[in-house]
Amino acid sequence: MQIEVTAIDLTTEKLVGAAGQRSFIAQVRGERFSGTCRFVPFQEDPSSCVGNAASVVLSQESVTDFRITDNERISITALREFSAYRICGVVASVAVAQSNGGQTLINVSVGDAYFYLTDTDTGGVSVAVGTHVEFVAHEVCLWDEAL
Repeated sequence: MQIEVTAIDLTTEKLVGAAGQRSFIAQVRGERFSGTCRFVPFQEDPSSCVGNAASVVLSQESVTDFRITDNERISITALREFSAYRICGVVASVAVAQSNGGQTLINVSVGDAYFYLTDTDTGGVSVAVGTHVEFVAHEVCLWDEAL
């Protein structure tokens, strides 16, 4: 997914992910996604990201309010809670992991943005490819694909 970083707060550095990558609170905008979230830059100097486009992948710390819906709307809407977004998308793939005790892995497409969920995130709700779903993604983080 393509976004533009419009502002980055260098005082908010926090290590995220298994490898402890540097992240910062940033304002971003794009065709599908606009708002405030954590951003993991590729550049050594994060301030050089401001005003530039980046191709990113998304992650979230947690998911709530997961449900199947008849609504075919595809959207990402910022909520009042910091870095929380209401996601309306369609299940693009479902697979069972060979590790992690056979956990179900669900890929939800929102245009060119993808959210990766597990059956724990869905509360055990079974879904199939093509199913329209809604949920709230909390603590969304955008990772520069150049990493």
